[in-house]
Amino acid sequence: MTNQTAPPDLRDIVTEFTGFEVTAILSATGSEAALRTREMLHLPAVGADSPAVGIGMSTLIARGQVDTSGDGLRPVNEAAALAGICGTATTWIEAVAVIGDKKAVAVFVSAPDGTVFFEPAPHGLWIVCPVKPGLPVEQAAAGYVRGGFEKAGRGPFGGSIEVTGSSGAVRTAAVKIDAQGAWRLRAGQLDKPQPPERIDADPTFAVLARAVAA
Repeated sequence: MTNQTAPPDLRDIVTEFTGFEVTAILSATGSEAALRTREMLHLPAVGADSPAVGIGMSTLIARGQVDTSGDGLRPVNEAAALAGICGTATTWIEAVAVIGDKKAVAVFVSAPDGTVFFEPAPHGLWIVCPVKPGLPVEQAAAGYVRGGFEKAGRGPFGGSIEVTGSSGAVRTAAVKIDAQGAWRLRAGQLDKPQPPERIDADPTFAVLARAVAA
């Protein structure tokens, strides 16, 4: 299970990029925020002159996502929006939904001017979607987990969000639902998580967003 987990309000506009294209966009942006985004997506660290960047840039040009009419290469359309957010991001959240032996993962990248989320898809593709303006990124990530829960039906389920800020500090929150339907929450700093505690059922998973609130 690698896609179609997010609720519909996070999928108004969907763009697909290859891993090479995302690497090229982040390499061209070159900021510390773009570097952090690459790390969060577990993309390889490559130089601007690497073959991976060249492949990505070539397909972006062919798709009309890069303007070559000036002195250099300039991202346009969805690629420009993605470069702007990833290059100025201040918050990154990895959201995970676990159903049995299947796991869905998305990375939310949030900047002052907007938020997008990345979700891996087959054949080396990334699904990239904007998050509704005004929706806090923590709530959007909790909504992704909720989407997985709604598709899970009955049985054990696990969901978590892990928030990384510009300083590198990481806050985590995870919910586990056992076969008997008991809910337990574990939250705190990544290196100092609190013991799990029994909580009331919360199908909205807003409890995750509250648990990681700065």
